[in-house]
Amino acid sequence: MRPDALTSDTEVSGYTVHQSPIRIAIFNLGKSSRVNIAHFMVALIQRRDLGSKWQCQMPVIYNEQSKVSRVARIAILDSDEVAI
Repeated sequence: MRPDALTSDTEVSGYTVHQSPIRIAIFNLGKSSRVNIAHFMVALIQRRDLGSKWQCQMPVIYNEQSKVSRVARIAILDSDEVAI
């Protein structure tokens, strides 16, 4: 995992996962919470298809601006685009 600006939020929120940084760290720093990183790591272990997709890679995680429900995160997780 490659978090951008690491934060200590207490609840899992929506987040997106990318193969490489999509922001310029100096001018547009993206935030990544520890809890979202942990959530994604658990998803990698629990879902073999997701784990296979990201095996031997270093994904970048960015928090979404607004929070989404757990049901929405799970629905999005099942799509090809990895957004949780």
